[in-house]
Amino acid sequence: MLLPVGRELAVPVDIINVSSPALRTRQGRVRRFEDAVYEIELADDAPDLQQGVRVVLNLKDANPRRVIAIVQHRDARRLLVLERRAQAPDQRNYPRLAGGIPLRYRVLAEDELGGPAHAWLVGADDPAPPDAWRAPDPFMNFSVTGLRFDDEPVCEAGDRLLCELGVPSDTRRWRALAHVVRLDPILQNEPAEGSATHHIAVAFDDLPDDAAEALTRYTLRLQRAHL
Repeated sequence: MLLPVGRELAVPVDIINVSSPALRTRQGRVRRFEDAVYEIELADDAPDLQQGVRVVLNLKDANPRRVIAIVQHRDARRLLVLERRAQAPDQRNYPRLAGGIPLRYRVLAEDELGGPAHAWLVGADDPAPPDAWRAPDPFMNFSVTGLRFDDEPVCEAGDRLLCELGVPSDTRRWRALAHVVRLDPILQNEPAEGSATHHIAVAFDDLPDDAAEALTRYTLRLQRAHL
């Protein structure tokens, strides 16, 4: 759906607070769209939607669209929300959704792919220095098959990664092995977090069953919030 730019609108929208483990969903109407900013009139007070909160907008029109965004300004029941990415609803068997996935990762050297990597995956301490690990912004796209997060290009396509990840409202952390699928530069007109310059897509090679179950449950919670 292409919204008319700079015109008065009344497009129904669901605003899903993905910064909250409760995944609160609020209703409103898009009143204006310009320069990647949605001006939204809320249907209620929605005290959780404050500046800096990460949201997903479900635009409910003839051609629905999902927008990954961040609250830029709040004034009573008026929100200004900055678009980060827009996409059609995902119809894949393992849909990729946006959520707050705590993650830290590091790139494996070639000589670590055997014993050292396996030892860490089953619970051993990591011999690498702490500064070898990176913790990207948790607001990322995810599925049970992989992740797409924003960071500096410290890896290349084909690199193997050690990953420690979790899901919101769960204190557990799981260790996984993944590989980098691709790196896409963040475009100049796209908002970026911190020093991030690239979208980094990774696929899981070795993910514990209970981690996959937790990601699946979180996916289902997000999908219910999108309905």
